[in-house]
Amino acid sequence: IVSGVRAPVLILHGDHDAIPVAAAEAWVRVLPDARLLVITRADHLPWVEQPGRFFAAASEFFAARWPAGATIAR
Repeated sequence: IVSGVRAPVLILHGDHDAIPVAAAEAWVRVLPDARLLVITRADHLPWVEQPGRFFAAASEFFAARWPAGATIAR
């Protein structure tokens, strides 16, 4: 069902999150138009721990641009 989503998707994931980045990469692989941005020095709440980076990336995405560093998972 998720693979049927055709909208662009930006997944933001903290590099120190207890959930492995591999889980976020798996989402990117199944969503046809998704990108992953790993936010450094952030755990599970990157909007709290790195608000500048998080909200800058979200703003870029909502302006229909991929933020710098957003990649397609391999």
